[in-house]
Amino acid sequence: MRRILVGLTMTGSLVLPACHWVGQPEGRPEEIFVPLRVENGRLSLEVALPRRLRTFFLFDSGSGDLTLIDRSLSRELRLHHEVVDDAQRPYLNIETELGFLEAGSVGKEDVMVYVDDFDHREHLADLPVSGVFGAGFFRGECLFFDLANGVYSSNHPRGLLPGQVPLALRWGPQATLSLTVRVNGQEVKALVDTGSAHTYVAPGFAVRAGLRIQDPSDAQSGPQGRRSVFLPELGLEELTQSDLWVYAADRDRDVPHADLRLGMDVLQNYGLIFDLSPEPYLVLDPSRGIGASASNDPEFEIVPE
Repeated sequence: MRRILVGLTMTGSLVLPACHWVGQPEGRPEEIFVPLRVENGRLSLEVALPRRLRTFFLFDSGSGDLTLIDRSLSRELRLHHEVVDDAQRPYLNIETELGFLEAGSVGKEDVMVYVDDFDHREHLADLPVSGVFGAGFFRGECLFFDLANGVYSSNHPRGLLPGQVPLALRWGPQATLSLTVRVNGQEVKALVDTGSAHTYVAPGFAVRAGLRIQDPSDAQSGPQGRRSVFLPELGLEELTQSDLWVYAADRDRDVPHADLRLGMDVLQNYGLIFDLSPEPYLVLDPSRGIGASASNDPEFEIVPE
């Protein structure tokens, strides 16, 4: 049985630059909530596009500064394609420009995006989304994912509330995000990947930490059909999850520059607040995760646009 333990946390002593409203209360912007879907363990947001089109994009923090659309969406919008040669992303070679892309209160004009066939991407083929954006699209913003109520806000100006736990993030190559977690009491570096339904352990780290990698052929518990690793304890500051089965990555390079890729199987237990300022934070809210009681508080009503 998985256990989630909640400890004490400080409130009011930490300023989150992108989330902290420093003006007068009467000048505080109205918080706008838009629909959030949690499908196959991942987060997709409703977006507005040219031609008054509305669809859903996957929020994939592991994609960093990448913004990607499905070829079917490009056809629907009648976009012009350019062939590009990107040494950092050799698997993508078509680019186009969106007149604008809006998610909640975050909107950008003339957005350059890559085009790909989502049906050919294993991690996207099972999701009804038309695009993907990483954390880089939202630099400088404060994002709030209320998984319990199925809503998202990109202008979430407030300080820490009781029970919320802040975790210091670090910007990495190509706008990826990482943090420090504890595995069996040992501090390790983890990539934050909301685009992954599962958590992955780098095989090299598993060997160093004395964690046994279980092959599918002898699996009597844990994930079926995949190499897996049992974690007695995973610590996220004051929050602890125990008795976790996670996946073993095929190669260390599948978990670049880290020991662990932290996926939504762990993160979905919390509401998520991403402060994406130059000194970023991730705030976990145990009261807003999957399975928590939905709130009837008016602040969580979706504001029509």
